[in-house]
Amino acid sequence: MHVICDVAIVYSPTQGGGHVVAQLRKEYETNVVPSLEMEFEEAAWGQPKRPLSISCNFEGGYYCLRFPDEELQDKAGCEKCVEMYSGHGWSALGRG
Repeated sequence: MHVICDVAIVYSPTQGGGHVVAQLRKEYETNVVPSLEMEFEEAAWGQPKRPLSISCNFEGGYYCLRFPDEELQDKAGCEKCVEMYSGHGWSALGRG
């Protein structure tokens, strides 16, 4: 089964809202069926994370996992975060 992982990099200088700097995606092929109870390890993360949501498209043959946003308080930090994810094989879907 094809698994698609998504995460957003968010510039949030104050609490209570922010603006998406980049939407990132990484894809895998696996026989494992993901669940919300699972923790996922990824080279870009210091600690395993649980997805916020999982959707399944049976016709397309894939699962889409949405992970918590990476919220940062400065724009330079956001750009470094995007570069770090890119270095671990994540692709930018869009930039804000």
